[in-house]
Amino acid sequence: MQTDTELQGLCELSETELSRLLAEDYGVEQARSADAETRIISYLQDLREVLRLESGAGVRVLRMWLDEACMNNRLARDEHMRERVALLEYARDRMADVALADPVCHVRLQLQFSQEWAATGNSGM
Repeated sequence: MQTDTELQGLCELSETELSRLLAEDYGVEQARSADAETRIISYLQDLREVLRLESGAGVRVLRMWLDEACMNNRLARDEHMRERVALLEYARDRMADVALADPVCHVRLQLQFSQEWAATGNSGM
């Protein structure tokens, strides 16, 4: 039977040494989390700025991406369904980003999607 030297070394550490080791790991993880949170906050602020461009270009580009991702289409059961579901999930994730960044824009987009859905007869009724 082979001895796990790393585990044996950890078991031989004093309580102080073990606490210090765990604190270092916790500190690194906490820094990573803070960095990720900072990136997300920056991303949402950038998204808000883009969506609020006076020209409307940001919303038009977002709409093009969402339309290309089948955001407003009914899914068909065929050989391409998996790909379409993946695109739809991506579009929904981006709409969640919009909801966090600019709730008013999110509501406006949802209203536009609803109007388009009704106009094309896709209500399913």
